[in-house]
Order: sequence, then C-alpha cells, then structure tokens
Amino acid sequence: MIDQTMLLLDLDDEPAIDERSETVDSWPAALALMDRYPWHRLYPLAVHPEFKDMVLEAVVSRCEADGDVGRRTLSDWKELCGRGGPSSSEDR
Repeated sequence: MIDQTMLLLDLDDEPAIDERSETVDSWPAALALMDRYPWHRLYPLAVHPEFKDMVLEAVVSRCEADGDVGRRTLSDWKELCGRGGPSSSEDR
C-alpha cells in the first residue's frame, strides 16, 4: 500500500505522506497486514473475483468478533462478494 494523500489533495503547504507497507506472499500474512486497521468496517468498492470467498469469510469472522459492526456493513460486503444483498435471506 502506498499512501500519497497530500499529493492527491495538492496541498503545497503540507509534507507528502509516503508510507509503504511490506509485501506479503500468503493470505494469512495479508490478513495480518490488513488487520492493523479496521478494514472490514470500510465501505467495500471492489474485491477481486478469485478472493471473494476468502474476503467474505474474513469479514464475517471480524464482524462477529466485533459485535458492533452494523448489519448494513456486512450486507454491503455480502452483496459485493456475490452472497446476497440488503434483501437477502442470508441477512436475516
């Protein structure tokens, strides 16, 4: 991950943020890296088709562990991963 927020915002007065995360070569290592942040609470925009099942499984387990993530968040992830949406019987 490369964070260059200030460059995107074009704020000349602020120093650029240029943080890079480590490279990983396994799903458990990728999850450990992502778990530094509450990624499962974010609004999902895209999930690579090859990883949809693994991502959804990880999201569900993290939402269950949190106990305070709204059903809407989980529903968004399920819809994106092809497992139903807001009106799905899976969400009931």
